[in-house]
Amino acid sequence: MRAPLHLALLISPLYLLLPIQHFKKSYNRHTMLTISTCLGNSKPQVLIDVEMAIWRTLFSLTSGLHDPFDLLHQLSDELPWESIDAASAALSEWFNLGKF
Repeated sequence: MRAPLHLALLISPLYLLLPIQHFKKSYNRHTMLTISTCLGNSKPQVLIDVEMAIWRTLFSLTSGLHDPFDLLHQLSDELPWESIDAASAALSEWFNLGKF
């Protein structure tokens, strides 16, 4: 039941935006810790910017003061789409664990 939170905290909150139901899946905590360690703290700036926007949206959602649909639209508007498009090849390589 805590898998979505563990994935978001240990690897990336981008997992929360994938169109699958994480709470129905079982993830090995040791594997998640290993992946987190392998990825390290040297994230590309565009990834940091996207993750921070996701965290801001999640914290706003927990307040219960905003409509979730409006928050998702706001998140979409806040994302640095030009930077994402320009860095997509580099970002996909950052998530490549085959290098370890």
